Amino acid sequence: MLKTTYELEGDRLEILLVYRRVEALRAFGRSLLHGANRGTLPNVDAVIRRATTPTVGLKLQKEFPEHGLFTGFITAIDKDDSAEWVFTISYEDGDSETMVLEELEPLLSTHGNALREYAVRELMLGYTYLENRLTGMCDSSFDCTHTYLVCELMQLFDPSYVAEHATTIDSLWVQRLVAVVPIARADGGKLVAALEGELAAYLSKAKGFTSDHSNVDEFTTAVLGWWKGNAKELPRNDG
Repeated sequence: MLKTTYELEGDRLEILLVYRRVEALRAFGRSLLHGANRGTLPNVDAVIRRATTPTVGLKLQKEFPEHGLFTGFITAIDKDDSAEWVFTISYEDGDSETMVLEELEPLLSTHGNALREYAVRELMLGYTYLENRLTGMCDSSFDCTHTYLVCELMQLFDPSYVAEHATTIDSLWVQRLVAVVPIARADGGKLVAALEGELAAYLSKAKGFTSDHSNVDEFTTAVLGWWKGNAKELPRNDG
């Protein structure tokens, strides 16, 4: 959450990225609560794994290319000729292999660990607070539902978003812009209709355009560059 907050502060085109970033946060929060693996917490998991003493019966998971994720258990622990611990791992499909501690540690399963469950519970307080504000399940002074709707609608001015969702963006999508008061009032209330008239040309011009949504600076440069090169070619329908 903090990383997203800092990344979206500034005078670039952050407004076009807010909805995408916040939806990613919401999805992560839901994965912590409902996901089969209860989300991914790399820093917490690393601390737990480093503090874990491998013993017979300990569970791990390993991804095998072209075969998928397999669950295994430590079935034997020995020392090799150099006195390094060697762990025998038996997998659910009957295969087995040996590995040293450096190979084993990143694979250890942390789910169900008491420290991890505590971290999940504490994190969920923040995600629940965010969810309540975005869905209006809070005091009206903290309600962000309309602001969040504006953030969703502003994505229409990101040509890479339009290219990505071309099959779902239609006149009704554009008409929803009346929820954005400055846009609804612009040009004497005619701007939304004008934008609707430009939609077909906009979809055509945006086709194939991509931008890096993970980097605000690069995203801003790319999108502004697209508009600089294409805005005048969009037919204006002033009704």
